[in-house]
Amino acid sequence: MDYFQNRLLEYFDELFPSSECGNCRPVYKTSSIDCTRMSIEILKLVSDLNQTNSTLPYIIDILRGVDNKTIRNTGHYCLRRFNSCHQLTRLDLERLISHLIIDGYLKQECIDKQPSLIIAYLRPGVNAVQLTSSNSQQSGNTTKIQTE
Repeated sequence: MDYFQNRLLEYFDELFPSSECGNCRPVYKTSSIDCTRMSIEILKLVSDLNQTNSTLPYIIDILRGVDNKTIRNTGHYCLRRFNSCHQLTRLDLERLISHLIIDGYLKQECIDKQPSLIIAYLRPGVNAVQLTSSNSQQSGNTTKIQTE
């Protein structure tokens, strides 16, 4: 491909291999998976932990079954939803939760803890009841994400 960047680098006798170009890299294979059940598990976990001020990374650690000191000390490894989304990568789980936030199933509540320190806690959103009700599962409400 003949890009402006290549022509500019050639002018200065520099080479830019196309393998380093984001436009020339091979396309990764993606697949779409139905995450409705996992989304319901996420919403139920956030509802269960609503009073404990849980952050996005902490929720992800519980859902992926991470064994760390905080989860052990709080007893959250005993939760029913602990390790319930182990089949997703951390990145895919972040994408799914971001999707749930954008669609109003979850929300982030930002708390000013100290000057210049704001912490965002996950809370159930205005649409959380729609997804967790049994009628939504029958009506065909689905949540899908693209995975690499």
